[in-house]
Amino acid sequence: GEYHCIGLRADGTAIAWGDNAYDQCNVPAGETFVQVAAGDRHNIGLQADGTAIAWGRNKNEQCDVPLGETFVQVAAGGKHSIGLRADGTAIAWGWNIAGQCNVPAGETFVQVAAGEYHSIGLRGSVIISGCCFGTDCITVNEPLCSATGGTWLGEDGSCNDCGEPPAPTGACCVSSGCDSITEESCASLGGTWLAGKGGCDDCPATCNGDLNADGAVDVNDLLALLALWGACP
Repeated sequence: GEYHCIGLRADGTAIAWGDNAYDQCNVPAGETFVQVAAGDRHNIGLQADGTAIAWGRNKNEQCDVPLGETFVQVAAGGKHSIGLRADGTAIAWGWNIAGQCNVPAGETFVQVAAGEYHSIGLRGSVIISGCCFGTDCITVNEPLCSATGGTWLGEDGSCNDCGEPPAPTGACCVSSGCDSITEESCASLGGTWLAGKGGCDDCPATCNGDLNADGAVDVNDLLALLALWGACP
């Protein structure tokens, strides 16, 4: 901004510092973003669902994001703001003394930027795809995805292709001992999964020779061993 800065953390939270005469450094509590931009004395943040919120000086309604609009990128000028829609069209609002909010009719862009008294848009092929931020996702073009640190999934990709978080692992008690594996893997081994309830130290003591895991070494274990007798395949 003119006398302030804003930063976006990896977890989507933002922090601002510097001149705070118009509360431009008071980031709305509890909000997370995929992109932020700073104007002279206001900020605008783009959320994962495409909605945007702005805060700071609002004398020229630069913080009044148009209702019902969603964007793939936002920009903040001196006293105006711009939002780029998924179809490449753009809308601007706020101070318009030099026509900086008059987006040329019929134009589409892949990126927009704003100055003190002007705005600019980059033309290009508007190929929209999923842009993954871990398990979060927005639908944007490749330049915007790269600029915001996301992973673009290509022309045929979608947000459904963003990776799921890895399954949690935990202590799995089996007759042969214990290992830290997923619940699904533990079940396939016939074990008892202790995730959230304890670790391997909480597994019952193993009983050498209890081949069928029934808690005793007896003739049934001998029969199990004899069933396995012979040459290995």
